[in-house]
Amino acid sequence: MIRKTNGKIYKEKYFNCCIDFLVGGFGGSFANSIYPLLFSRVVLGMGVGLIFPLSTALIADFFSGDERISMMGFSQASSNLGGIITTILSGVLAKLSWRYAFYVYLIGVLVLLLIVELPLLLELGDFQLIVQIMLLL
Repeated sequence: MIRKTNGKIYKEKYFNCCIDFLVGGFGGSFANSIYPLLFSRVVLGMGVGLIFPLSTALIADFFSGDERISMMGFSQASSNLGGIITTILSGVLAKLSWRYAFYVYLIGVLVLLLIVELPLLLELGDFQLIVQIMLLL
């Protein structure tokens, strides 16, 4: 019962953070001056600043012992690898147009799709798989 309740709470929070991430990240591609670009960076910062602590809390609530330690390590490794890949991809896209560099933030759409399907995944009960997929994206 607690896990389903926590899953619902996390779903709502992650959904809101992902919307901030998408609006702030992809919104920079529509900026015509520095002020909208700065505003989009602020919104992106709010989204990212909430997603990382939520990921840690999600692991802390659903795992314990050695499994928790393993998942914390997987979370950090995924974050670092994602940062490397998105930086390289942004650089490649920026060679085409500076606006294209912001398209890398559309990866958040995949996370939103996962969040929408979260109740079905929670019913299946494979929490480790759910958390790994969410942290990887």
